[in-house]
Amino acid sequence: MQVTASCTNTLDSPCLDAEEQKTPLESFLCKKDVFAVLPTGYGLDFQATSLALWKGKPDLRELVSRTNSGLAIALALNWHPVHAGGKGALKINMEKVILIFPLILLALHIQGGEFSKYPACLPEAPQPEVVEFDNTIYATCEVTPSPNLPRNQPKIFGQILFKQLFPNGDLEVKINLRGLPATDRQERAMHIHQYGDLSQGCITVGPHYNPNGVDHPHHPGDLGNFASERGVIRQFLTLPDAKLFGPYSILGRAVVVHEKEDDLGMGSDEESKLSGNAGEIIALGVIGITTPSLWEKTEPFPKKPCGGRH
Repeated sequence: MQVTASCTNTLDSPCLDAEEQKTPLESFLCKKDVFAVLPTGYGLDFQATSLALWKGKPDLRELVSRTNSGLAIALALNWHPVHAGGKGALKINMEKVILIFPLILLALHIQGGEFSKYPACLPEAPQPEVVEFDNTIYATCEVTPSPNLPRNQPKIFGQILFKQLFPNGDLEVKINLRGLPATDRQERAMHIHQYGDLSQGCITVGPHYNPNGVDHPHHPGDLGNFASERGVIRQFLTLPDAKLFGPYSILGRAVVVHEKEDDLGMGSDEESKLSGNAGEIIALGVIGITTPSLWEKTEPFPKKPCGGRH
C-alpha cells in the first residue's frame, strides 16, 4: 500500500453512480462547484475522500492511499490508514471534515506556495516504514575508521542514529562514538557527504551534501564540532534542514568525522566556504533506514546547543 501522495488522479468520482440513493449531505458533497476553490487535481480527491469517510466504504484504505487530499485528511484527523478495519472502523462524521476544511486548504496552500493549476505533492516517504512506524522514519549510520586512516589518528567506532516525523518534523540525531584518546580535547567536525561509497574514503564519498548550492556551514548535513569526554562523544542534536524523506533525503549518503575542527566558514580561503577546512576524514559510515529499536533502547543523550552548528 502506497501512503505517499501522487500528483495524478486515477480515481473515478463516487458521484457518478446515479442509481445510488444519496443523503442531503452526500448530495451537497457531489456538487462540483463545492470543490471549485481547490487547485486542479484536489477537487475530485477531496470529493471522493469526503464521501468515502462519510459512508465508511470498505475500500477506504485504498482510496486514502491514492489521493493527495486523502492523506492530508487522514493526518489532520490523526488517523493512520494501516489501522483502518473497513466499514465502521473510522467513526467520524462529515461535520468534522467540514470543520477542518479551511485547515486543509491552508495546508495545501503552504505546500504549493500558491494555488495554481499544478497540485502540490507531499514529499515521498520510505515504504512501508512510514506506515509501520507511526509516520516516523528511523535511520542508523555505523561509523568505522577510514580505509586510508593516517597512523597518527585514532580509530573511531560507533553509531549515529536519526529519527524524523513525516512529513514536517525536525531531524533528531543521536551521536555515540568511541575510540578517541581519553585525554584528547580536540574538537572534530562531522558532516554528511554526498555519496555513500566508502571504498576509497574521502575520494569516493564526494563533497559535502549541498543540494541548495549554499556556502558552508549552511549545508543540511553540517552537524558541527564535537569534543570527546574520556574518549567518547555522546550528543543529541537537531538538524532542521536535513530530511530522511523526499527528493533531498540523506538516506544512502555518508556521515564523516574529520581530524580537525570546522572553521564554520569563517576562514580566509575558498575551502572554508566548501568544507570548513576540517582536514582529513578519519571515520565514516553510510546512513541506512532501520527500525525504531536502536533509537528506543538508547538513553537520552546530552543536548548540543545551537542545533549542531557550533
